[in-house]
Amino acid sequence: MSLPHRFIISVGSYDGVVAGWDSSKNPKLPQNLSPKSRETKNLSPTRDLPPTPSSTPLPLSFAISNHEGSVRVVSSNQTKTGKPGLMFSCGIDGALRLYDIELSVEIGETRLPSDVGTCTCGAWAGEKHILIGTADGKLILYEVSTLQVVHVMGGHTSPVSCITVHPGSKSTPPGSMALTCSENDNTVRLWDLTKGRCGFVTKIKKKGGGGPSIIKFSPNGETYTYTHNHTHITTKSTSTDDILLDIDLGQQLYRVNDVAYITESYICAGLNNGGISIFRVEADAASASEVRAAMVINGSESSRDTKNRIKRVESMAGGSGYLVVSCCSSGVVSVYDFEGAVNSLMDEDNESDGGESSGSDEFGEEDDQYVLLQQVKLGTGSRIVSISGWSSDHAIGENDLDFDVDQSSDAVTPDFAPRRKPPTDKEAEEQQPPSKKRRNAVDASNIMEDAQAVAKARDLIESAKKSAKKKKKKKGAAKKIKK
Repeated sequence: MSLPHRFIISVGSYDGVVAGWDSSKNPKLPQNLSPKSRETKNLSPTRDLPPTPSSTPLPLSFAISNHEGSVRVVSSNQTKTGKPGLMFSCGIDGALRLYDIELSVEIGETRLPSDVGTCTCGAWAGEKHILIGTADGKLILYEVSTLQVVHVMGGHTSPVSCITVHPGSKSTPPGSMALTCSENDNTVRLWDLTKGRCGFVTKIKKKGGGGPSIIKFSPNGETYTYTHNHTHITTKSTSTDDILLDIDLGQQLYRVNDVAYITESYICAGLNNGGISIFRVEADAASASEVRAAMVINGSESSRDTKNRIKRVESMAGGSGYLVVSCCSSGVVSVYDFEGAVNSLMDEDNESDGGESSGSDEFGEEDDQYVLLQQVKLGTGSRIVSISGWSSDHAIGENDLDFDVDQSSDAVTPDFAPRRKPPTDKEAEEQQPPSKKRRNAVDASNIMEDAQAVAKARDLIESAKKSAKKKKKKKGAAKKIKK
């Protein structure tokens, strides 16, 4: 059980707020302590010392209300430097805003073309481009450095539901290929972003539910997963289009709101009843009929309970390697470690190889399948509609710290050293708490109410808007007087 050395979780809300939590802003975390405090606490500056989740709640690092209406997408760019890069947000108001995550400030803004409809989804296309899907079924590719439009691509006959960009491989440069889906026109489309055109269209059969609504590439791009008919999950090979996973959860209670790849072979699904399930992606089409799944977090048994439905799930790199961030409709953001669940499905594979078990399409359950590492809340009644995570496992060395003039202060500005060496078996054993206590890693009292911070940010924006309106009125009156 461990968290990355540093991670930032950003969210967009239904009422126009973009907010985020940065683990480096908490001076109690071991990686943020000064050398003096390290010596007192006998902590090594380069050793991986995961914080105790119950004693180190995440602090809200920024809350900006600069969108009018729902923020449809927030997305952080995963750079190769080990430091936070850029983030963008795009809302129903048609504003595309660019941020510096490290400084938590807006650095650029543009507007979507007036003839493409509102934003419905978006994603980074490499480090230099942003891809936005619209309600008119179009895709807009922006250049990050200038925020100028590179391509406007048409193809979908209804709103674009989801976008996923290929992470890159030997034959495919990062950001050069994307998949999109539309729930209403029932198609999945493959795009060549370098040429700005659609390369292939797949029609998805509709069986009483909706068309494809979520689509995601795997971490190395070898497979992709999409949801359709609300409760159906399908994973295919990118190169052969063979089906590697095909499962229908059956009931609307288990409606799938989002999916995320934990690793190349395991995906998790956030469900409408508040549950989270994990599925094994088979290596070949011959094994796809044997579905291996686990209901890791049990949701409500009532279809009327909509407060805790999982809206978004996203994997987080680093730490144990099995971290997932989720947000629910009540505004709660959670960080889970699903190593136990993945290990249980691996055990099923081992038993199957030995002839004792052949897998099952029924959900399995165990008491120690997940660890709740962190949990925070965005205000009271704030509805989160989009989420994004950035993380780095780079350790902090003694020579990488920039100190304040006052050496007695514990406040430091950390920088990142080269990737740490993995801990020895003995160190890993010492860091790992007993399994029986893992379910109680976070106390409910640590859920932070950030309503005041968000309200303050919203008041500042409203004040700025009123001031801008007054200036416009004065300019208008001045023009009338001249005439």
